Amino acid sequence: MGYSFGIANSVTAVQIEKGCYIVGQRNSKTAIAGEWGKIAMINVLFVGLGGFIGAVCRYLASLGVQQLLGEKTPWMPVGTLAVNVVGCFVIGLLEGLAANRALFEDKMRLLIFVGVLGGFTTFSAFGFEAYTLLDNKQPGAALAHVGLHLVAGLGAVYLGILVSRIGQ
Repeated sequence: MGYSFGIANSVTAVQIEKGCYIVGQRNSKTAIAGEWGKIAMINVLFVGLGGFIGAVCRYLASLGVQQLLGEKTPWMPVGTLAVNVVGCFVIGLLEGLAANRALFEDKMRLLIFVGVLGGFTTFSAFGFEAYTLLDNKQPGAALAHVGLHLVAGLGAVYLGILVSRIGQ
């Protein structure tokens, strides 16, 4: 019996079947690594390296934009907004290029899409997933996806703050 993890039509998916770990990307060949072997570890390293690069870029870009425009917009964290919008544009651009021109091999997709862009902003993944649902003619699912992320996310922040105040 196999178990699948991941989001339909997402950049990566992991499937566990009969003791083998399969890491594959949409529209590409599947790489198999038995018992979390070398291929799975290499994938983890690609994602980790990309995550480091993306997180450093997020910090520097957000800081730079905030310093540049922060006094003009003190009511809003424009650095975070800029990073999220740029991340969404980049994931859309790269996915379009990847789909139309088959530019990225599996490891590069892990490095760039999951690692760099995931470290830069998870909002790009959120935006891409919502777009994919719309593109697949599932507007109800797209609306639920966006609504649940906003409501659950804000609710979780509020709940976390309430829990942090217990015992004060």
